[in-house]
Amino acid sequence: MKLVHGLALAVFSLCISASALAEDTCAKQPSDGALFQCTVQQKKLAEDELNKEYQTAKKRIVQMYGTQKKLADDYVATLVDTQRSWLRYRDGQCKLEAFAAEEGSNANAVATNLCVIRIDKERTAILKQLPY
Repeated sequence: MKLVHGLALAVFSLCISASALAEDTCAKQPSDGALFQCTVQQKKLAEDELNKEYQTAKKRIVQMYGTQKKLADDYVATLVDTQRSWLRYRDGQCKLEAFAAEEGSNANAVATNLCVIRIDKERTAILKQLPY
């Protein structure tokens, strides 16, 4: 139990560190416009990595189940359904986190982008573990 707890703590710390890195990188920007552009770029990188890992996870599932096509198809269908639900969660959570900033403002966009970066990196770490 202690090992599992330690592993979970390490993964959590890694996710926080990755998000903090994006925030640190963007926090060094000299202006609000540069900060906004930095978060847009970091968000794109996080989304690209998430999409890459999602596709890779689907391939690993198919390879793992090899001759058991029905099981592989069911596993991939479950992953697809879960990913769609997760995207709805992420978008809602980020809207919630950015709510205090005026909708349509750079502050709202920056808060949303930082949230997406953080949550995408967390999800990417989970997808790397598939298939379980």
